Amino acid sequence: MTIRFSPSPPTRRLVVAIALLASLSRGEASGFPQDDGPGPEVAERPDGRRLTGRLVSRDDGQIAFEPDSGDAPLPIDRLFRVERRPEAPPPGPAPNPQPFILELGANQRLSGQLLTIDETTIRLSLGDRGDEVAVNRLGASALRQRPGEARVLAEGFEQNADPDHWTLRPGAEVRLLPDGGGHVLSLDPEGAEARLRLPARIDSGRVELDFPWAASPVPGRRWVVDLIFDGPNGEEITRVVLGWADPFPSVESRGGPEILVQPLTLEAGTHRLSARFGPERTLLAIDGDELGRGKGPNGPLVALRLLSEASRDAGPAAGLSAEVDNVLAVRFFSPATSVEVDPDQDEVRLVSGDQLWGELVSAGPDSVTLLALDRPISLPWSQIAGLSFRRAPQPGEPVSGTIIRVEWASGDPDSLPDRIEGTLAGLDDASIRVATPYGGIIPIPRNLLRRLEVLGRGRVLVIDPHPRHLGDQPMPELDPVMPDGDRLERRFRLDDLPRRPAELVIDAVQVEGDFDSGRFVEELRNGFLRTRVALNGERFDDLNRHVRDANRSPTRLRLPLPDGLLRPGDNTLEFDQLGLEQEPEYRDDLGLLRIALEWPDDPAAWP
Repeated sequence: MTIRFSPSPPTRRLVVAIALLASLSRGEASGFPQDDGPGPEVAERPDGRRLTGRLVSRDDGQIAFEPDSGDAPLPIDRLFRVERRPEAPPPGPAPNPQPFILELGANQRLSGQLLTIDETTIRLSLGDRGDEVAVNRLGASALRQRPGEARVLAEGFEQNADPDHWTLRPGAEVRLLPDGGGHVLSLDPEGAEARLRLPARIDSGRVELDFPWAASPVPGRRWVVDLIFDGPNGEEITRVVLGWADPFPSVESRGGPEILVQPLTLEAGTHRLSARFGPERTLLAIDGDELGRGKGPNGPLVALRLLSEASRDAGPAAGLSAEVDNVLAVRFFSPATSVEVDPDQDEVRLVSGDQLWGELVSAGPDSVTLLALDRPISLPWSQIAGLSFRRAPQPGEPVSGTIIRVEWASGDPDSLPDRIEGTLAGLDDASIRVATPYGGIIPIPRNLLRRLEVLGRGRVLVIDPHPRHLGDQPMPELDPVMPDGDRLERRFRLDDLPRRPAELVIDAVQVEGDFDSGRFVEELRNGFLRTRVALNGERFDDLNRHVRDANRSPTRLRLPLPDGLLRPGDNTLEFDQLGLEQEPEYRDDLGLLRIALEWPDDPAAWP
């Protein structure tokens, strides 16, 4: 329910009766129900039995699942998967969407803030906690902005406000929080103003920022965030009032479309304001809960203004703070539906749909530098949809232990969850730590866990993390579309050779399978159309005999290696393809998404 009134033009203020707040409030900053019932996680055993409880790190260092039943903890290696219990209460506030998605091949991805890219390393700050990771650039496939979004500005105020964009009037300053919480832009509650001129006009997009909410109203004082649009008749302002006179946030429209308000109550503390806008509508939210909505503005967003003011009879300002942090401005665009891929070069994909190829020199939070035709080109992220990296076949660092695949919430309900594969390196109440071939130890927030799959136990060496296309025809459903040919060679080095059986582990798609109803079963069983595999010059197997269906979605194939084929030092792995009996030039077009070696531990020796 919303009550509207118009005191006087040009301001139309939308007010809701305080008496409605208790029944209509949707914006509690905390108050998640406490879980006094079953544990927050569910474990599934290989036989299908399910148990409620939680993963724990035992005194002996082993990771186990502790059932609610009181039975002895189950070593994680004896489980099939662990998931968050669907009916478990939310573990905390929903995570904020992150602006960048780093793709690592084999359907793995990390979302976060980009810090830097140099010749060898991609550095990201992951999630709301800001855990920093450094990923080997040769293990990454691409870095994308969120689909359909291009960042125009991101400001965390760790440096002074950029004078090219910010104008600070007396009373506005960047200061360090006393608790070591970083820098913020602060407004004196007696009166101050700061204005941000956006680097680019935004016709359709979103703006977000962090702000504090005071515990108790203070009469005669307020501070606001103005979204300033360039309308046909001058400035149109959508004003969000974030304190201090009223016990709830409110919205004003000055010269622009009317905004209908949904009442919210907020607890004292830090919250996040979000404004999404475009020609069709405006949507305002705090912590993901709707504050107001209305028609879209009549022009692009060009600036933000932060303003604090006090009347002559204002209450005391002691303890009040008007602060903003983590300001983000994003513009929306329609992603290109058809693009070319050149695995041998770096690529910058523009929001216009154009593509630039060359050598990626560096990148940071604001811009990207590409060397194209021996000339450096620097572009802001507001013009860039994403980057694709040259797919060099670089082996990763070997990892050992319990092999797991983990999924966790990325903060965007419309995007895929974050996902990585590696070995379990540790666990506590805050994090699950995963050792990865190209990113070292990745900490995963425990409260965001969706699923942890146990894939086995042993030692893993990724030989090639990137997708390859074996065959002879362009195939739009494969990546890359153009074939790499009918032969593929990969070299790798083993500084030490485990003394136990090894497997070649390949994620593959669209391999013609040797099964009774297969399309080419007769050709395959007569020795044709096979994709053969050799190690150090000795052919030992083919992919086709390990495929038992149409293989239209990726399948993990395991090819046991005969004893003695692997050797310490340099090794060479080769794939080659045969044609049909009557069409020797025909090839099976297929995708090799990831190539690795595994040395499984003997299950009898597991904890």
